[in-house]
Amino acid sequence: MNEVKMTIWGREFNLKVDFDVYGGEEVSASQHAALSEFVSNVSSLDATLPSVKAYCLKMNGEDIGAATIDNIFKYVIPQSIYIPKWPDGSRMIGLMCAYKFNREDGLAVVFKNGQFHEIGTQNIIL
Repeated sequence: MNEVKMTIWGREFNLKVDFDVYGGEEVSASQHAALSEFVSNVSSLDATLPSVKAYCLKMNGEDIGAATIDNIFKYVIPQSIYIPKWPDGSRMIGLMCAYKFNREDGLAVVFKNGQFHEIGTQNIIL
C-alpha cells in the first residue's frame, strides 16, 4: 500500500505511506497493524485537532496574530504517514505534515499503540 485516502480534520487527503524498512527487508506485522489501526480509527485522529491548534498557537502565536485558529489548513497540511520499525514491537505511526512556520522540519502527529502520543517536529519520530 503506497497511498491511502483519508479524511483528516474534515478534509480529504491522499497520503503517501512510508514504512521504515531497509532494502530487501519486509514490513513487520506491527507496522501493518499500526497502519490498519490508524486508517480505521479516524475519530482518534480528528480528536487531535485541538492539540494541533494549541501546538501552533504555543509555538507561533505571535506569527498567527490571533488567540484562536479557525482554519488549521492555513498552517498545517497532512502529507504522508510514516511508520517506523520499533524493536519492542510498538505500533508507532506519524502523520507527517507540512508546517508553515517550520518548512524544514515540518510537524508530526504521533500515535503509539493506537493512542495519541505527541506533537512536534518530524524529528520526534524519524
